[in-house]
Amino acid sequence: MVRDSFGRTITLDRCPTLSAPIVDDLVEMYEEFDPPGIAHGLPPVGESRIRDWLDVLSAGFHAVARYRGRIVGHAVLVPTEEAAHELAIFVHQDYRNAGIGTTALTEVLTMARRRDVPTVRLYVERSNEPAIGLYRSFGFEAEPSGPGELEMRLALDGASTDALGSDGSSP
Repeated sequence: MVRDSFGRTITLDRCPTLSAPIVDDLVEMYEEFDPPGIAHGLPPVGESRIRDWLDVLSAGFHAVARYRGRIVGHAVLVPTEEAAHELAIFVHQDYRNAGIGTTALTEVLTMARRRDVPTVRLYVERSNEPAIGLYRSFGFEAEPSGPGELEMRLALDGASTDALGSDGSSP
């Protein structure tokens, strides 16, 4: 458990697999997500599309943040055909700017280090300065990917431990 910057007690759970109850709770969060399709059309809109998307993400490992039992944040690292794992992170609009995304990101990067994941990558809109700042604070490096988009990568072999402790734990 951690306290967010508003003093709320947030529970963070590691989820190596997505059980049916967790999927149901994630669907609930994503159905309320605003704005819908914020990043590259994600999260998808509509229960069946959200469930299909979560089925694709089930190959990854997840961290879910809960407040009073309700999921308010979700981070996932999904293996790709390359050596890199792709990161997706979403925080419900009522819980943003409270440190929940940072906590969830720390957790999935800790899991990645423990599983010897060599590289994490993500795509972010160039206009999303708060997210870019967060990722850079963890050592991600950015390069242009497409119109209005950056690809950010973090090599976990010898990656900066400024945001993570030398053992991969949060500071």
